[in-house]
Amino acid sequence: MNTNRETLICQDLVNFIVIKTGFSNPTTISSQTTINYDIGLDGDDADEFMEAYFDHFMVECGNYDWSRYFGEEGFNPISVLIEILKRKPVPKPLSFGMLKLAAKMGKWDTEILEQAYLNNNYVNHPDNKHDKTPV
Repeated sequence: MNTNRETLICQDLVNFIVIKTGFSNPTTISSQTTINYDIGLDGDDADEFMEAYFDHFMVECGNYDWSRYFGEEGFNPISVLIEILKRKPVPKPLSFGMLKLAAKMGKWDTEILEQAYLNNNYVNHPDNKHDKTPV
């Protein structure tokens, strides 16, 4: 991938997050910054954010599942405990790096994106064999 294009995606994504979420400290955003836990996006706001993200960055939604990453409106630590007791899965982290990688790939592939997050490696994945530029 062209480094200039990647830089533009990164800058555009940071601006998008700031505008859509009101996040006030964009200089702290890294590949592992999570949209749901670190920035606190959840519920209807998260749904609207992701719809706008897919549209703005022209990402095919593929196998994206909102409930995998987000809880109901008003997420709080007590709700996590309740979800565990009810045996509901706790929302998985959705990171800046995942959003950036999906924008680079042009599609949402849950397996690739979550593996990239777990390995903190957004470069070496099957759809990006020739791109050696770090996120």
